[in-house]
Amino acid sequence: MIDLLWGLILQDNRACACKSRGFWMRPTERTKTPQNDLFRLKLTNLIDLRHELCRLGERINWQALVDEFGALYAEHGRPGVPIRLMAGLHYLKHAFGLSDEAVVKGWVENPYWQYFCGK
Repeated sequence: MIDLLWGLILQDNRACACKSRGFWMRPTERTKTPQNDLFRLKLTNLIDLRHELCRLGERINWQALVDEFGALYAEHGRPGVPIRLMAGLHYLKHAFGLSDEAVVKGWVENPYWQYFCGK
């Protein structure tokens, strides 16, 4: 799975990845506390966890992707976007044959896509 996602990302951004190497800072992991989510419903309470994207999202070893792609980020610079979000959006883009704009629009509107991408 890592090889597939890595190939898709490099295929789309081969020139960009070489130029921007070291420009984006490694994303920081956010810790969630019950206090932060006091007035928000959990996404898992709103969706069917038996959906195919939910099951696929649980089967992917996201930490392996973070370990693999984390080397491409710098320690200083502009804060990076979470690697799971970027890899998930690339997968959705290619799985559904969408443009960058269409996949972002779909992500905003589809809670299953949001869950798959780690939100």
